[in-house]
Amino acid sequence: MQFGSQCKAVEEVLNFFLDDINKPADFVLRGYLKERSYIGSHDRQMLTSLFYGVLRNYFRLRFILKQDNIPPLPRWLILSYLIDTEDASPLDLEQKLKIPSKYGWEPLSERHMEILKTISKNFRKFKDRQQLPPEIKYGLPPRIIELFQKNIPIENLESLLEVLQEEAPTDIRVNPLKQDRETMLEILRSKNWEATPTSISPYGIRLKKRYPIISTEWFKKGLIEIQDEGAQILSFLSAPKSPKKVLDYCAGAGGKSILIGALMKNKGQLALTDVHKNRLKEASKRCKRAGLSNHVIKHLETDKTWVKRQKGTFDIVLVDTPCSGTGTWRRHVDAKLKFTQELLDEVVEKQTEILQKASAMVKPGGQLIYATCSILKKENEEQIELFLERNPSFILVPAKNNLEIDVPDTYLSSSYLKILPSSNGSDGFFAAILEKN
Repeated sequence: MQFGSQCKAVEEVLNFFLDDINKPADFVLRGYLKERSYIGSHDRQMLTSLFYGVLRNYFRLRFILKQDNIPPLPRWLILSYLIDTEDASPLDLEQKLKIPSKYGWEPLSERHMEILKTISKNFRKFKDRQQLPPEIKYGLPPRIIELFQKNIPIENLESLLEVLQEEAPTDIRVNPLKQDRETMLEILRSKNWEATPTSISPYGIRLKKRYPIISTEWFKKGLIEIQDEGAQILSFLSAPKSPKKVLDYCAGAGGKSILIGALMKNKGQLALTDVHKNRLKEASKRCKRAGLSNHVIKHLETDKTWVKRQKGTFDIVLVDTPCSGTGTWRRHVDAKLKFTQELLDEVVEKQTEILQKASAMVKPGGQLIYATCSILKKENEEQIELFLERNPSFILVPAKNNLEIDVPDTYLSSSYLKILPSSNGSDGFFAAILEKN
């Protein structure tokens, strides 16, 4: 594809996404590319990079455009991104778009060039300032910065805001039922994949860039899974030290469940539940690929009889609830575009309801493990305080009691497990262990 055609394609995807911002960005992009199988792998990589680059810098780009009342249309967002991130000058872009492209953008007009020169001037203007607006410095609007200031310790705030502008690393982990990490690292390096062991999880591997993981034989045979190191640590927190009965209440596609089952060495009983049938179907495929045999999968809406019979029988219940996802904004860049106070309030209400329902599944002496991929107190500490106030039969116990891997003390504050993206590059996570008297 010529440059103009690539830009046109990204413009189309951005239009689809911005017209219905509630749809996940990866779903929109995947659907677009699926309908256009003629687009080659190189162009797909370029389109993906440009699409997510614009979304990652959306607030910054929109702020620059607003300086001269330029509408934040996909075309101007793309061109602004190329000027800012790729150091492309208006003349560079003019020359690239002069190359004939049957299905691409038309060459830039004089009016277009005037606008691009204005955009370029505004970027230079703000680069020379010492005091920068938050949209420019952190790529976030003031309302979100203020929210973070209320939730993040001042000594961690600056580094967190800077890290959230970066692209998230790609972590994979070996399946301990089928492979060891050192052997896997040797295999990856023999294929010229740049890979290093993760610093905390003994099964994690961090890749320096994106590779075609799911098309490899290692993935298809269940030797590896794609999983952020933070999620791996949460799985260690939830895995019993001896064969027991464990429930992953909001299992989704089963990422954490698969590692928990492997850590249980296919002993004991592992149950995966969720309200989304499609996610549970994916979890079933992944469990089979991973070689798990100690699990059952149940749908919370259609398997109510099973749920009723299982109440009060589980040693460990993991509740990884739906959340704002503020700890994963590097990975899910569209989430920060959708974030509002109303959305946060709705999520918090849902979390409270889910945690209360899941608590009924814990047997006396058992543990209820509450987790989110959020870094906001309203979804984390405040949820735990509210639950304990309403449920005196539960007590908070130190998260470190459950961990058999070495985790830095800075992650274990006030009995909680708290991971910030600025800590070791993984997603942000929160977890609390509540023991039933």
